[in-house]
Amino acid sequence: MRRWTILLPLLLALGCGGSGSGASSQGSGGSVSPNPNPNPNPNPNPNPNPNPNPNPGPTVPALSVLHADTLAVLAADIDALFNTAALQGRTVSALIIDAATGQQVYAQNPDLPQIPASNTKMFTTAASLAVLGSEHRLRTELAADGSIDPQGTLQGDLYLQGGHDFTWSDRFYSHADFVLEQLVEALYTEGLRAVAGDLWIVGEPIYDPLWWAALDADAERLEVGGRLQNLLAARGINLAGSLHRSANPGLPAGSQTLAVWESPPLPVGCYPIDVVSHNEMADALCRHLGFTTRGTSSYSHGAAEILRWLGDAGVNTTGLALNDGSGLSRANQVSARQVIGLLSLMQTLPEGAVFDQTLSVAGLRGTLASRMTGTDTRGRVWGKTGGLSGVTTLSGSLFHPHDGRRYLFSFLMNSVPDRDAARAAHDRALERLARPLRPALALPTAPELQSVRLQAQGARLSWSAVAGAQGYLVETSDDGLVFPAGQATTTRLSAIDLPAPSAARWYRVRAFDAQAVGPASDVYGLRPGQPRLLLVDGNQRWQSEPAAENPLARGHDFLRSCGAVLDQWGFDCCSGAEVAAGRVPLNAYAAVLWLLGEESTADDSLDAAERAALQAYLGAGGRLFISGAELLWDLDQNGSPAEQDFCHQWLKVAYAGDDAGTYLAMDQPGGPLNLTTPLQFFTPGQQKIAYPDLLQATAGGQPWLDYLGGSAGVAGISYQGGYSLVVLGFPIEAVDGQDTRRALLAEVLRFFGL
Repeated sequence: MRRWTILLPLLLALGCGGSGSGASSQGSGGSVSPNPNPNPNPNPNPNPNPNPNPNPGPTVPALSVLHADTLAVLAADIDALFNTAALQGRTVSALIIDAATGQQVYAQNPDLPQIPASNTKMFTTAASLAVLGSEHRLRTELAADGSIDPQGTLQGDLYLQGGHDFTWSDRFYSHADFVLEQLVEALYTEGLRAVAGDLWIVGEPIYDPLWWAALDADAERLEVGGRLQNLLAARGINLAGSLHRSANPGLPAGSQTLAVWESPPLPVGCYPIDVVSHNEMADALCRHLGFTTRGTSSYSHGAAEILRWLGDAGVNTTGLALNDGSGLSRANQVSARQVIGLLSLMQTLPEGAVFDQTLSVAGLRGTLASRMTGTDTRGRVWGKTGGLSGVTTLSGSLFHPHDGRRYLFSFLMNSVPDRDAARAAHDRALERLARPLRPALALPTAPELQSVRLQAQGARLSWSAVAGAQGYLVETSDDGLVFPAGQATTTRLSAIDLPAPSAARWYRVRAFDAQAVGPASDVYGLRPGQPRLLLVDGNQRWQSEPAAENPLARGHDFLRSCGAVLDQWGFDCCSGAEVAAGRVPLNAYAAVLWLLGEESTADDSLDAAERAALQAYLGAGGRLFISGAELLWDLDQNGSPAEQDFCHQWLKVAYAGDDAGTYLAMDQPGGPLNLTTPLQFFTPGQQKIAYPDLLQATAGGQPWLDYLGGSAGVAGISYQGGYSLVVLGFPIEAVDGQDTRRALLAEVLRFFGL
């Protein structure tokens, strides 16, 4: 969303990137380093058997390390790739570790500082996410130094205060002028027709940043000022004075705020920085980090905060030098071990998951889209590329296809005579790493969580049995993002009763056999309290359809994204199949929130049993919130007469179009949900909503949410009669900020009378 705390009425429109050159590999033998990563807790999920119960369940297989002979062969192979004639004279700092055990798998001069090029961007985005938080937004303010008289003339100066918002780009909006147009429209709607004084551009606004260039803050102020002058004139607002610019972000004492614009949350903004390696955006973010934490917008203050954050977390920053946020500076110096320290640290933090989602993915997206497209690496190498004259770098994670481990790697090459040869060497090294390193394993598949419910005996969890599993590792978490190993238990059964939590609690399950632990299930949770809500996971398409935002085809945490904002309500979680089977009675809950994501025709958005359960629930006066991008495409446009009747008569909605062509929606004036900010369902790297349904209200349903821009039309309907109902044409879990989801769901539940 454009977190839209704009303070004036506004109409929006939105349409839908040592030299170490010898052959020996230092430290790549068979020993396990006691702590190759300076982060004191490099592995949040090592999968030991931490069962705290007095009657422990089955034992999780111990994590094995690679044999010395295997490491020696691997080292020789990678050395040969890094030491070809085409790379003669290069220097290298390289390190690979097994994230689960900390074992050093390969190393060559891992502590040698190198120019990192765009690998610098990972330090900028990771530190900004961790220090500022995933909900942080960049702010722009319009203010007046004077009053507006009855004729609409501002008797004073007009100020635009920029707060490093680098999202004024067609990567986020329909066009780069979008934000400025909305600010000007706000002034006009308020009645402003003339400015008697001057126009000041202060601070650091960023207009249409260039991905290949370094940031020039004063050039940006000049560009923004010229654009704003033109837009004011085009809207009929006369500017009598001149344009002035100042790096000082302060506003005059006594000035009054006219409008505020806030960017999408930081994870959305960071996506093009790492995925397409956007330079001006990265530089702006580094300066913003310095300004927000240390009061000065500069690279040096941003870099100082990054180094402080790393050092406080236990990463050795000796020799680490950062002189910008993008990596264009050749004065930047980083070692492979320090990159691995950063990557390991992010695995322990709640922001680690969204940081991963900002990275390029081999064969699928970003600067790695055309690289490593083979079966073992496509969708499994997540990383950040880097390149300057004589510099080629690549760092990130390999999710191993054969042993299920996550390997962290960093390859930093300087004095490179042939960039293509260096890239090929990096790719071939990862393809070699992705080959089987252990005796053949048949990893257990991920269980499917069925329900997590609060019952008399405590928290009752159930999941699908996995063929060949000897047991299950049940992991728990306070936030659903980081699952500490010490909070796990084991069982041989496909269900377990755990003590009832006193606050929100999140769970996931892994199957294991005698050799290995498999991937994790979805994340479900519960919160004690009344009234109780039921969150229903209906998005089975997520697991069955690997895509750029889900290349590993693993579980999701979409119920967590909604449950985390239900601060005042108790809730349970279950799958749609559990409702269909009658094992979770809907009438036991004050309201049901049914999340369909992009479930569509191939997966049957709502099957006959699910529709029957919902019809019975609504017929008894229930309260239902249901959201999904293709619900009406499936059930109405392509559905049977029974499915169409269910949509029209029970969901009070009909299909009106396949694609709204926008990612933005807004409550209708005077609408029942009383929303004051637009909703943006734009979460690149997490869930890309390709075809949000256009809706038409039927049988007493009322439109309450409109799409903004694109095809326009209705985005949501509501109904109050024998039951209460809200339907969205896009997934609630795709709304791009936690604060916005919280506001939306609070209004839905208020509409339900809860």
